[in-house]
Amino acid sequence: MASPRNAFFRLPSTKSGKWTVVLAGIFMVMLITYNLIPNVFLIILLPVFALGYLTLGLIAVFSKHERSWLVWLVTIIPLIYLIIGLFWLILMISWGS
Repeated sequence: MASPRNAFFRLPSTKSGKWTVVLAGIFMVMLITYNLIPNVFLIILLPVFALGYLTLGLIAVFSKHERSWLVWLVTIIPLIYLIIGLFWLILMISWGS
């Protein structure tokens, strides 16, 4: 099977891109596990893994010029949640709730 010509449709090629996808996969497994069996250990680790793979994804995309769709996907999704959460926090503070 021939590989796609466009770099966007390929698997990650840099180490930071590969680690971003691996950490995002571990995060998803931990999130599913937490939804089934809530515990304090996972509550502490979930934000750490989320910030870790978000930071590594941003480094892979902007510094290492990673163009894989997997890296873009696992980097953009937490950014959207982070932006929505910040807007929600600002609204709650400004409304005095």
